[in-house]
Amino acid sequence: MLLTIQRRRNGRDNRESREGGASAVEAALVAPLFLLFIFAIIEFGVFLFNANSVTNASRAGVRASSTWAAGPLADFNILRAANRSLGSLAANLDAVIIFKGDSPAASVPSACVAAILTTSRGIADSCNIYRANDLRTLNESDFGWSDLNTPLENAGKWDTAWPATKRVEEVTGTISPDWVGVYVQANHKSFSGVVPSRKIRRTSVAQIEPQRAG
Repeated sequence: MLLTIQRRRNGRDNRESREGGASAVEAALVAPLFLLFIFAIIEFGVFLFNANSVTNASRAGVRASSTWAAGPLADFNILRAANRSLGSLAANLDAVIIFKGDSPAASVPSACVAAILTTSRGIADSCNIYRANDLRTLNESDFGWSDLNTPLENAGKWDTAWPATKRVEEVTGTISPDWVGVYVQANHKSFSGVVPSRKIRRTSVAQIEPQRAG
């Protein structure tokens, strides 16, 4: 009888050992898939957060452009508003382009986007280009190009290509205020590969608040 009991115990132990081994194998197979799923959720959440930050930066910038109109510090205030919305993503910024539009559906000029890869400050009478380092070192003294300034006063100004002081803000006859676009381009850097590294681009356009000619 004791022998029978011992055999039963040995059989149960062997069965439990086999079941434990099978569970370990199953866990080893499932764990990577589970971790991949978790990383995918996290990565996709980070991507959506970054995309939302770029969208908000573009919108905040264009709201500032409408308010600051043709003031000499318009671009400074546009960039400051965009920078606040970008937050930590500002470190992965390619550029903020402030461009001259012609309607609410205006697109950033392709020449301006291509110039991001150069050291160009912009395209004459079309756009101003600002990069990540510019946003880190924003200073009012770098803005405010004007025909009323001396060449020495205008030297080194960042907004030379399309000066805010040349933007139309008054309604005179058939002439309406300028449309100002704010294009923001930044990088989403993947840490898991689930959502590949990619560029995030957003554009917002608004018309300068009309002022009646005096």
